[in-house]
Amino acid sequence: MPPSLSSDERESRPFDVIVWGATGFTGKLLSAYYAKTYGPSGHSVKYALGGRSKTKLDKVVEDIAEKLGDKMIKNTPLVIGDASDKASMIEVAKQTRAVASVVGPFAQHGEPLVAACAEAGTHYVDITGEFTFMRKMIVKYSSVAEQNGAKIVHACGFDSVPSDMGAFMVQSFAKEKFGRPCESVLLYMMDAAGGFSGGTLHSLMGMYEAPKEEQQRYASKDYLVAPKTEDALDLPPSKEWLLAGTKFQWDDDMQVYTAPFVMAGVNVKVVRRTASLLKELYGEEFSYDECAGIKNRLAANVALGAFTAMEYLNSFTIVRSIAKRLVPQGSGPSEKVMTSGYFDARVVGKTKDENGVIRKVVATVGSKLGDPGYMETAKMVGESALCAALDGSTTPSTYGVLTPATAFGDALIKRLRNAGMTFDVEELGAAEAPPTSA
Repeated sequence: MPPSLSSDERESRPFDVIVWGATGFTGKLLSAYYAKTYGPSGHSVKYALGGRSKTKLDKVVEDIAEKLGDKMIKNTPLVIGDASDKASMIEVAKQTRAVASVVGPFAQHGEPLVAACAEAGTHYVDITGEFTFMRKMIVKYSSVAEQNGAKIVHACGFDSVPSDMGAFMVQSFAKEKFGRPCESVLLYMMDAAGGFSGGTLHSLMGMYEAPKEEQQRYASKDYLVAPKTEDALDLPPSKEWLLAGTKFQWDDDMQVYTAPFVMAGVNVKVVRRTASLLKELYGEEFSYDECAGIKNRLAANVALGAFTAMEYLNSFTIVRSIAKRLVPQGSGPSEKVMTSGYFDARVVGKTKDENGVIRKVVATVGSKLGDPGYMETAKMVGESALCAALDGSTTPSTYGVLTPATAFGDALIKRLRNAGMTFDVEELGAAEAPPTSA
């Protein structure tokens, strides 16, 4: 369906991007990233900082200007609005080409802005890993956003850009080199270091407060593929663990033991949605999963036990309540922890070429420049927003509630490489000939 909003109308708006939630923990990081990378607003990118408190926004601007030693930063435009009021959010959305939202938990604070952007034809990106929220937004607003030419793109942070773009690179490479996509793709989180914030914890805890009937559908890998209802009751119930579903075993491809990866419960669903929207590239028969790759057997067993215990404890209201009190919203890791953070992932795909020979593809995705969940998440969502706002000629002509790969394709990979992240892909090892009959 062709968009009803003309590109000229969107381009005439005063801002390229509004950072919504600029006074929060990740919002401050994103605001600082734009100022440090692109200079004062209007020099190369027209960005504004948004929130409900002008006093707090003024403080964010002053702190960034002081830290960077640039008085011009103090002239950063501010946009005031009420996240709980759709009319207020529509006024925000109509001022910009794109919004980068970092206000969580999104199930509590996110819907009015998504609705406003879909209606106003404004591109929207966020950092949510709340797949229940994503499903609801797909059901309620994807058609409206598509009609109005808006890209609504969730999971534009550590969950799930490395996973989604890594799998996209693997499939693109396989299709070009072997003429067919990989039937199976597995992400190994080989190493990572970083901190944990109150916003992330509260978002995770919130998903365990849904009705039990809905939680029984959480483990479905097709949770976001083609949702028909907001509550997911159209899916069959599952007894699988959400966080601790990965089998403990030795993996020959990467020479590691596999253990649960905490973000797999989100990332797998996002990649599966991408595959359902890009069947020509991913194929009809496509499987995807994620794990932590650990060289030490004991450490892998400990990780499996820890995730099993965490999932069990999350089911108790009192445990969630204590956890949320101990780690309040707005809290986060220290600057020292964030600047020393990093991550290193491998995304491995397998297929057969026209001669039946098994071929393997590996993508390396990572960063040595900061905490993946915060500093690098700010970078990923910030560049996703700019991709939506400024790269229309090189991004896919797709609209509605999308994924990073279906919304931005290679354009986002290019931006993130330029920003210092690693996105490489190559064939893994020698071709494996199929077994011959005696």
